[in-house]
Amino acid sequence: MVCSSVDPTDFTITGPGGPYTVVAANGANCAGGSFEIEFDLITNIPTVASGTYAISLVDTVLDNCGNVGLYTTAEPFDIFLPAIVATASGDSICNGDNVTLSANHSLVLPMHGMVVAD
Repeated sequence: MVCSSVDPTDFTITGPGGPYTVVAANGANCAGGSFEIEFDLITNIPTVASGTYAISLVDTVLDNCGNVGLYTTAEPFDIFLPAIVATASGDSICNGDNVTLSANHSLVLPMHGMVVAD
């Protein structure tokens, strides 16, 4: 796709905890080139639940020949978030102690779809 034709507002993502606003659409080759076939879509909030999500192309993107990409239906995809398991040795936390646990995660989901040129 032509990098300059791809914008975050070209996509919508729905699913548990959403809808999600796409705030960035990054293509690795777009930094120094004009064309890319894969884009990372970054949303305003992280996915918080396992379930079925859907992505839609809602505006115009162009292929390398200048054809308009068409994607008339939402493409479903599933996310299965792993369970969080925390363990501590027996003497790390005593009965009656207050403890704060914090965690960060980063989830990268490869998803491949097709945009059909008109």
